[in-house]
Amino acid sequence: MRHSGKIGTCMLLSAAMAGSAMAQGGDMDCAARISTLEAKLEADTSRTAMERQAFAAAFEQAATFCQSGNEMLAQQYLNALEQEFPTDTDGGAVEAEASTEIETEVTPAPEVASGPDYGEARDDLGRFYGLYALPDGSGRKMFVAPATSNNPDRPIPGGYIMIGAMWGDAGNWYMKSVSDTGFRQRGVPEGYEPVIVEFTVDGSGQANAMSVQSSFMSYDRMERVSDLPEDWR
Repeated sequence: MRHSGKIGTCMLLSAAMAGSAMAQGGDMDCAARISTLEAKLEADTSRTAMERQAFAAAFEQAATFCQSGNEMLAQQYLNALEQEFPTDTDGGAVEAEASTEIETEVTPAPEVASGPDYGEARDDLGRFYGLYALPDGSGRKMFVAPATSNNPDRPIPGGYIMIGAMWGDAGNWYMKSVSDTGFRQRGVPEGYEPVIVEFTVDGSGQANAMSVQSSFMSYDRMERVSDLPEDWR
């Protein structure tokens, strides 16, 4: 049932007063009927503040008619109000008719690490994958591999690389392509210097070394020593 309160509760009550009294609810006294209506209004979350105010005034007026002995007007008020709060066959309040405009909750798609900061995806990055040895004689190595994310809500699309250490728990560098063999660390906070990596390739375009330049690491040449092992992660 659509709320006739939308066309003015006062108009509804005036019309009811001009009509004949209806029988519904006749076996209940005024106080009980008003109490029931007040409970229904409280439970009806679809009513606007203005409608609630109008109904509250109508309840008060009906109570005044009851107390003054003006039974006919009290009945007309209460009958009209009960039409605004009908009951189902089980005696419970009938829910207001749903609006034809259904609000659809839109769940945002997971944020994808792409866009201008990521640069253009490439399909030739396999030639850079592998392990590269630090030239300091320590035996430590760094890997170059397809970029992946540990956060399922922020997947990384294919076509990008990451570089990281095979020792310790240092974070990986997620790289943006800036030239055929050059890459720059992406997502660097303002005020920090990004890592710059340049690969050296052979005649077939396969990488055989890379240089790393940053504020904390600077190597002119790191030799590629092997493919990525199965347990490189």
